[in-house]
Amino acid sequence: MMAFHQDFQFVQHLSSLLLYAFSGAIGLFWGDFFASEFEKQTYKLALTQSITRTKWFIGKFIIRLGFIALISVIGPIILSWWFAKLDFINASI
Repeated sequence: MMAFHQDFQFVQHLSSLLLYAFSGAIGLFWGDFFASEFEKQTYKLALTQSITRTKWFIGKFIIRLGFIALISVIGPIILSWWFAKLDFINASI
């Protein structure tokens, strides 16, 4: 039992690190998205087209926000399920 714990402790720490890195990558993605949108001022061009502002907003923000929210919810659920098995093993040591 102790050998299993020692073998998979690295994997447990690595998955936690990857979760933090993924959160940082989301922040970089959104920061770049907003910065380029305002730097190039493409929002002004989009608002003068025949598409409504609501459809443009949904296309630009809501779809990306929904994808990131989905990943942000599913990722921790999967990791907590996986850590629960390791916590059970850690408690029995």
